Amino acid sequence: MFALASDGANVYMGGSGGVFVSDDGGDSWFPSNAGLETLNIRAISVVNGALYAGTYRDGYYISSDQGGTWGHAEGALFDRLTVRAITRAGGKYFAATAGQGVLVAEDSKGPWTPTNDGLGFLYIVSLRAIGGKLYAGTDGRGLFESDDDGASWSKVGSGLEKPFVFASVTIGPRLFVATYGSGVYELVGDVWESRSLGLADLNVRALVAAGDRLYAGTTEAGVFESVDGGMSWTEANDGWSEARVRVLLVVGEELYAGTARGGVYKAALP
Repeated sequence: MFALASDGANVYMGGSGGVFVSDDGGDSWFPSNAGLETLNIRAISVVNGALYAGTYRDGYYISSDQGGTWGHAEGALFDRLTVRAITRAGGKYFAATAGQGVLVAEDSKGPWTPTNDGLGFLYIVSLRAIGGKLYAGTDGRGLFESDDDGASWSKVGSGLEKPFVFASVTIGPRLFVATYGSGVYELVGDVWESRSLGLADLNVRALVAAGDRLYAGTTEAGVFESVDGGMSWTEANDGWSEARVRVLLVVGEELYAGTARGGVYKAALP
């Protein structure tokens, strides 16, 4: 599994078997793949009431009926292209890709154009709009930010030991990233400082905030919780048998964890 998303009514998951939907809080799931030409899903986003499914080497698909049917977004830029995230900021749509960097469009169906000035690396792992800025995590070059709707990018901070940034999240003004190989970091001034005390696995694939708490999903050791802004972490895997976490999602008062074998676990938040 690679993706989890919610529109408030349903929870959606995506992976190598396509898209699945749950309308009962994850207790049961049913496939929702009508119109998909590939079942290799890498991202699911809810933007302006529509669903977007990014795929492995087949661009992205759009659904306007909660995953009931999907339409393929056409365009030469997306030919055999992997899409890892889609988001919206400043009235524009942005797509994170593996090989074409960040793409931008005025409309959800395009046309799309690259917007990579200052990015310097075109393999994007994560893309988020936070507080009027866009944050792009790269596959080996750290985190980049844009404060002009993607027109230009600049590198954020220095000091990441292994700059494979899989997620970025904020608690108030504090910015954190999840890295593959060196754990969690917080930006302090212009320097990234490690926030990994207690993490049993530094390969962190997912990072989310719920109020003032942080949750990190690791590749081999499950989920960890921090109640002190990342200064320390404790294991939060009670009752979970699958430790290989790929994605986390907060929906209301519940935390969902998607795992490598395709299972979804759910826990009530404190």
